[in-house]
This record gives sequence, C-alpha cells and structure tokens, in this order.
Amino acid sequence: QWQLALCLLSAMPDCRLKPNLITFNAVISACGNASELGPALSLFELLGTSVDVISYNAVPQLQS
Repeated sequence: QWQLALCLLSAMPDCRLKPNLITFNAVISACGNASELGPALSLFELLGTSVDVISYNAVPQLQS
C-alpha cells in the first residue's frame, strides 16, 4: 500500500492539509515495509534536519 500512501501524501496540499513529521514517517514506513527504498530515501531527504528516531527506524536499510 506504499503507492496509496505516496498518493495521499501528494494530494494533501490540494486539500489544504500540511503534512507533518508524523505523516512523513508513516509514508516512509509504508515504503520501507514494501522494500521501496528509493521513495523512502527521497522522503527522508525531504525532511532534512526534521528527522527523528522514528524516521530512522521506519526504514530498516537506514539502520546499517
């Protein structure tokens, strides 16, 4: 369901909703659980210095 998570994330601004760290972490986790490292890393990089321990734990490949 990682594609749906990305779709919903991209649709949020159209609905006047601003994604926050929790939203990004959920989508990063969905991508990580599906082994979709590319989209997960792109979102992770978008967060910049806003990442937290949950962001790092959302993608097992980032823990190495």
